[in-house]
Amino acid sequence: MIVTDLRRDYGGDTGQVFPQARHHECIFHALQEVGRTCRQLYGTDYAQTQPQVAALRQDIDQIFQAKTKRTAQKRYDQVLAKRTQFVRDKPEAAAIFDFLERHWPQLVNAIESDLIPKTNNAVEMVTRSGSL
Repeated sequence: MIVTDLRRDYGGDTGQVFPQARHHECIFHALQEVGRTCRQLYGTDYAQTQPQVAALRQDIDQIFQAKTKRTAQKRYDQVLAKRTQFVRDKPEAAAIFDFLERHWPQLVNAIESDLIPKTNNAVEMVTRSGSL
C-alpha cells in the first residue's frame, strides 16, 4: 500500500512504479485542503462570519473521526446531502463537495484499518499515537 498526500499526479506514477500496491490518500492532508478551500471561498474569518460553513467543516472532520466505515459512510452521505443548499447560496461551494467525492474512495479505506495509516506524515503518526 502507498499513502500519499493529495497531489493528482501521484495516481498514475505510483501505479507504474508499484503496480501491486493499493493507493490511499492522507486524511490529514485532505482535511487541511477542506480548510484551505473554506478559507478561500468564505474568508479567513468564516468560523465567525459563516457559522453554517464552520458547522459543515466540523461535520466533515467528524466523518474521519468515525471508528467504523459504516459510520463514516453515514456521515459522508449526510454531508453530501447539504450540497444543494450550499451550492445554491454560493455556487463555488461545489468545490468542497467535488473534492470529497473525488477523494473519498482513497480516504475511507484507512478507517477501521490496522494496516492503512490515516496519514502519510510520520510526525502526524507519532503525534496521534500518543508516543510523545
